[in-house]
Amino acid sequence: MFSLTESDKGLQAKFSSNMQFIGKFVNSAKNFIDKFGVSNYYEFQIVLRELLTNAVEHGNKMDTTRSVSCSVEHIADRRFKLTVEDEGAGFDFDKIDLNLPADPVKMRYQGLVLVNSFADEITFDKNGAAVTVLVTIPATSKVYVVESGEWRIVTINGDITASNVDQLRKLLDDLFEGNCRKLRFNMANVSVIDSLGLGLFVVLANMVRKDQNANWALEIVDVSKDLGKLFHLTHLDQVYKVAPAVS
Repeated sequence: MFSLTESDKGLQAKFSSNMQFIGKFVNSAKNFIDKFGVSNYYEFQIVLRELLTNAVEHGNKMDTTRSVSCSVEHIADRRFKLTVEDEGAGFDFDKIDLNLPADPVKMRYQGLVLVNSFADEITFDKNGAAVTVLVTIPATSKVYVVESGEWRIVTINGDITASNVDQLRKLLDDLFEGNCRKLRFNMANVSVIDSLGLGLFVVLANMVRKDQNANWALEIVDVSKDLGKLFHLTHLDQVYKVAPAVS
């Protein structure tokens, strides 16, 4: 059993406790938040999936005769309210610690800990069988490409993290298919690069090292002092010409 209704500001569903319905509702929710100019699903998807999985697996104990009720409501701008309710007995939510532990091996209630990490606010009701989460979805980094002779100037507005690295990866794939080998990355508006973001620059550096025939030229300009240290520590400045921001 799976039922879905949608209004201008909300999406509601009720389904039996079958894991296959989780992905179905998450995909519907992604299509719904698209209407509000949201295209960065990473944190939203984690929160919603973990809430639904918790309801099916721990709340309803995988009992397909029990149902999960859930909704996604647009509050304002990029803020949404997620509600999930199961038909289980609930749990003593006052006694659980939802903070990330220093030792990940000791982490209990993993799903709810992840939810709490990304949520603005999380509240429980009905002895823990119902949960309401407020989540603000960060804006996706905007990447602009300007042609300048043989060069492509790639300007990145926003941090390069797991939530938006796919956009930059796709753009680079398109440039490579067009045989572009001279790239200048403008980092004036980038303050953070996480491991996945950094990994993208590592992959590109390895491509350059292996491709002896191509006339590569890679530059990273307007780099903050902290990011400059990162590129130096990872030896990426041996492949990229790194130019610091002018103070």
